[in-house]
Amino acid sequence: MGVLSNAAAVKVINYIFGLGADGPSYAAFYIALFKGNTEVSGTGYARQLTTPDTDYTLTGQVVSNDNLIDFGAAGSDWALSGDEITAYRIYDAVTAGNLVLTKDLAAPRIVANGDPVTIAIGALDFQVI
Repeated sequence: MGVLSNAAAVKVINYIFGLGADGPSYAAFYIALFKGNTEVSGTGYARQLTTPDTDYTLTGQVVSNDNLIDFGAAGSDWALSGDEITAYRIYDAVTAGNLVLTKDLAAPRIVANGDPVTIAIGALDFQVI
């Protein structure tokens, strides 16, 4: 299997996020939370909108979010022990849509009723390899 060079990989990530002059981007990204292969559901849960070319920055070989991504407070239990949130996924639509990128959390996260759910600035990062 072949592997992209670093230069080519940077062009691909620039294209996906619409950074620089390397090509068009998606019109919008919708950040979803996942428990294994199942999207989170529960009172108050919705994918969060970000804009590829204005909400992300490429620094060296890492692209990351420039702003806090705020899902608000869970209105019910979204993910309890044994059923924790394990990944972020970026889609091109608010429901269904095409999967663009995925990132596993460093540690699974429990979200109980009333818990605030955010992704810190710089925490949704993707590295060119």
